[in-house]
Amino acid sequence: MVQSDSANAGEFFPIIHTLFSNIKAWLVGTHHGVSAKHLPRYLREWSYRFNRRNLPDGLDRYLIRRAVECVTITYDQLTAGVMPAGAARVRRLPATVGQPALAG
Repeated sequence: MVQSDSANAGEFFPIIHTLFSNIKAWLVGTHHGVSAKHLPRYLREWSYRFNRRNLPDGLDRYLIRRAVECVTITYDQLTAGVMPAGAARVRRLPATVGQPALAG
């Protein structure tokens, strides 16, 4: 824990500084700045993308699946911050495969 001069904080927490730098560059470069009202939503989007950046199949497959599994949210609901019934993701369990019968 750094308790004295904050100038050496980068020595102890380099990844934190890199992450904040990446977030700021993404917000300014992609969205050209955001309002404080919508900042949490943008940060959740960045977190979602960052946590899935190394997926072998890419993000497209997961976004399409997510869109299919959730109900549509209208613009009015989005701006009002209302979560409509059924908007939560419904996780489908993978199909179970029976054990093969052993011949013998």
